[in-house]
Amino acid sequence: LFAEAEMAEEEGRHDDAAALYQRCLAIVPKDSIAAFNRANCLRGAGRIAEAAHDYARAIKLDPGFVEAWFNLAGLMSDQGKLVSARRHLQKAITLDTAYADPVFNLARLEFDAGNLTEARRLWVRYLELDAESEWARTAQKGIQFVDLHMARTAG
Repeated sequence: LFAEAEMAEEEGRHDDAAALYQRCLAIVPKDSIAAFNRANCLRGAGRIAEAAHDYARAIKLDPGFVEAWFNLAGLMSDQGKLVSARRHLQKAITLDTAYADPVFNLARLEFDAGNLTEARRLWVRYLELDAESEWARTAQKGIQFVDLHMARTAG
């Protein structure tokens, strides 16, 4: 059943996959991965409130589920719930200090909020974790922008 749900998810049949993952959860209610995967499918189907509920369910079942914290943060950010997004990203970073993605997203969130010094600090940290990707180039550009902005406003 779980494999069938994964196949439906891979094929982009989000509603079908969500229903299959729900059946998995009916059999094994404490399956945090099924809850997480269902949340991803619900999000893909545009069922945002249900997705948030299932990310929270995955986290309740496994408080150390870093990807669930990260994805819930992304969902909150997309909904404009920036305080919540920030809190969830910080939790993901606390749980796994080597996981670069929440560091990058928190930097972007801080940048968008005008917290340039904090955004720069986070981008520097991101580059310590990932110096080679396309996201690393974006982080480098962010640092350059902040440095240029700070130099202009200091003078």
